[in-house]
Amino acid sequence: MAKELRANLFGTFSLSYDGQLLTGKNKSSESNFISLMEIILHAGSKGVPRDELEQAIFQNVDLKNVHHSTQNVIYNAKKRLLASGLPDVNYIEQKDGVFYWTDEIPVVEDAREFERLCSEAGEEQDISRRISLYMDAIHIYDGEFLEMQASVVWIAKEARRYRELFCECVETAAGLLRQKEEWFLLEDLGLYAAKVHPFSEWETLTMEALIATSRYDDAIRFYEDTVEYYMNVIGLKP
Repeated sequence: MAKELRANLFGTFSLSYDGQLLTGKNKSSESNFISLMEIILHAGSKGVPRDELEQAIFQNVDLKNVHHSTQNVIYNAKKRLLASGLPDVNYIEQKDGVFYWTDEIPVVEDAREFERLCSEAGEEQDISRRISLYMDAIHIYDGEFLEMQASVVWIAKEARRYRELFCECVETAAGLLRQKEEWFLLEDLGLYAAKVHPFSEWETLTMEALIATSRYDDAIRFYEDTVEYYMNVIGLKP
């Protein structure tokens, strides 16, 4: 079985190969390496044009020779990857001013897997299988896309797109669970959605499930706790 490079972009970025952590929240000082790997891996087969790559790595830093600085970052990244145990290949390839991650090392990325499952769920005809696919996708989304770097333009755009896709998945899954009267799954869905995407009133799904199963005392307590949480954190009543 081929060894995989795993990239997690929901929440805090992390990168691992064959179970070994290469970077993540404990090694966040390597900002240029992280910025390079985030955009080059996420781009996949589309690749990243030189100007977009340079902007992603250096943001608005004024450099005399940004092309040379970019090549230095790529060179150091290749040394770092080789030293971390990856096969000795040309990790980052360039063709006609576009940079690509090599096809020789497969990449498993949570954001890409999330999109794939959402797409499969949308095409699935069997309702039980469709629910399962949506729930699997939803649980991959465990935080905003690269949430610690929301000020970076390309990341902010992708974060908004994934957030909207997540909300669509939750709403569709909730509708399917109502059809099947799977109230305990709907309760869990509401709790999970509210945890990873707070202040979006996903608590209403949990309330609906509690009422549908005649757990009125639990519903009242849940409502009161939710009101107190919203008031304490953002000063608003849900």
